[in-house]
This record gives sequence, structure tokens and C-alpha cells, in this order.
Amino acid sequence: MSAGRGYENAALRKLHKRLRDRAPRQRNGPEPQDPLKLLLNKLPRGWKADTRLVQLEQPTFAKVKARIARWKGMTLASALRGKRCNAKMLRRAIEYGYLGGRGLKPRPRCLQPPCLPPGWTIHSRLVMCNRNKPRTERIRDLALAWSGKTVKEALKEPSSAGRRDPGQTLVHMIKCGYFLARRHGTSADDGGASIRDAPTKAFTVRGAQLCWLILHKKKTIENRPFKMAPGFYALHCSKVPRPRGYKLTKEQQLSCGRNLPPDERELSAAFCGHIVGAVQIGAAKSYEECAKHPWATRQQSATNNTSWCMDITKVVDLSDLGPLRAKGNERSWQLPSAVRAKLARRLRGRA
Repeated sequence: MSAGRGYENAALRKLHKRLRDRAPRQRNGPEPQDPLKLLLNKLPRGWKADTRLVQLEQPTFAKVKARIARWKGMTLASALRGKRCNAKMLRRAIEYGYLGGRGLKPRPRCLQPPCLPPGWTIHSRLVMCNRNKPRTERIRDLALAWSGKTVKEALKEPSSAGRRDPGQTLVHMIKCGYFLARRHGTSADDGGASIRDAPTKAFTVRGAQLCWLILHKKKTIENRPFKMAPGFYALHCSKVPRPRGYKLTKEQQLSCGRNLPPDERELSAAFCGHIVGAVQIGAAKSYEECAKHPWATRQQSATNNTSWCMDITKVVDLSDLGPLRAKGNERSWQLPSAVRAKLARRLRGRA
């Protein structure tokens, strides 16, 4: 009996195994959905599988350009079936306004490109981080050339024209910390929304008239016998005014137009010895490169014969908010913590 039962159990096991191999296997979980249906559910109304893709705007980054050129003229279904393509890439290209549907109303483009890190837009201004600087000379020169400009302006610079993919290089430099990272919803154009964004350094300008010209965006170059690191600085007026004021040249008068500065004595009471604003300083250039600019003047010291010109790319006027006394010197100097806190509150009111 035991031998018969053993033979019967073995035959049943073989039969069950044969039936199990022939039966189709059931997968765990729900069946995978069609990616085309998922994409159509997330797109606006009017999109269909046979909607033909049309290019609306030219992307900034080279990788995105290649994808848009490959998808242009294809239907939505054929583009999704292509190589190196998924629904997420295609949806982002449509959401950011690079692609549209033929016969459909174009969707307004988002300000946040898909390749930039969170908190950055094409209008964010690049400010070099003094604590984390590039090690190689090639990347250091590129960071100096881009500093003080927006992302959109930096990618149009002549220094980025010879690069195969300047957008990816810029994104890599931002992720490495060579440029200051900004919180989501803020950029370098905000002028400082908290004490963290307030400038840590300041520089002193001799004479109230020169400070007035900077605040009114007439004087757009700062001349020094030394290089100033690009960044956000507090503008400090010297304690002693110029005895005879600042004499403008003919070219400088033409650049000012009818809006000429008041007399030095009128401005000295509200300007001299106080922080009157904040400015954004760009990359330093030699005097020979800016010699034709009306505000470029040669500055020499006892130990250094070279002169440098720095572009003033942004100005925040705080002269009408009352006195903010501080003690400066000839070079760029560190702001005291108490003065910096007061400056941050004034910048917050201007933002």
C-alpha cells in the first residue's frame, strides 16, 4: 500500500508540474498602463495621439536643443515610441513652452527651465562664492567672466560661444557651489530679503557727488588700483567731502544728460560718513579694456601701477531712509554685525 501511494503521489507531482508550466504566469499587482494614455491625462485639453509637434521656442541648453530637433514634426505617439524618450521628457518640453501642438493654443512658458537646480531661473544673477572657488585656472576665468550676469546673459557671452554645451557647464558650476545658491522663489535680483542675503562687505567712495551718480545709475563703473571680488557690496560715502566737488568731463556730462548731481555741500549732510545703498559688482577688467568708457579713470597706488574697472550691474538706493553711520577705509572692508542687521532691514523694505 505504501509503495502504491508513493507512486501515485509522484505521478500527481509530475502532472501538477506539467500543468503549471503550461499555464500563463500571473504578475503581481495591476497591469501596466499605456504611457501614451498617462501622458494625455497630464496634458491640457485638445491633445491627441496624432497631434503633430511644433517648435515654439529655442532652448538654451544643447541637450534640450537636440531633443526638440528630433521631436519636431512628429506626432505625439511616434515621438513617445522613439529611442531615448519617455513621457516625462516630452511632457516637460511641452510644459516649458519648447513644443506645442499644431492647431492648439500655445501654453505660456514656465520661468523655471528643467535643467537648472531648484531656486534658480534664467533671470537669476550669478554671484561668485568667496569660500568655494574653482581650482583650475580655466574654470576660474570662466566663473569670473560669468559673475555679475544673469543665467541668460552668461550663456550669450563670447566666452561661452566656443563651448560645446555651456548650459551643462554652468549647471555643474552651480551644483559645485562656485556660485551662490538661492532659496526657491528668490534670486540674486531680490536685493536681499534677510540678513543672510545682505552684503557682508562694503567699499568707500570719496565724495557725496560720486555716490549720488552711482545711486542714480549714471556712473556704471567703479575704478580701483586693486581687484574687487564680484558680489553684493554696501556703498559707503567718505566722512570728509571733496572740497571742490567732483569735476565732470564732457563725456560724463553727456552720459548724465540733464540730470546732473547737486552741489557737494548739499549732499554732504545726508551722505558723508553713512551707508547710502547697495550695489552689485561684476567681474574686474583692466583699464585698457575699458579706456573708451566715459567713467573709466586710471587709478594707481604707491605699490601697484595697474588699474582695474568693475561694472556696477545693480543698484539699491537707501539714501532716503535716514543715516546709517559706519567707518570705512580705502579698500573693501567687513561690515559690523550691528550695521549689517540694520542694512538687511532696509533692504527687506526695498525688496
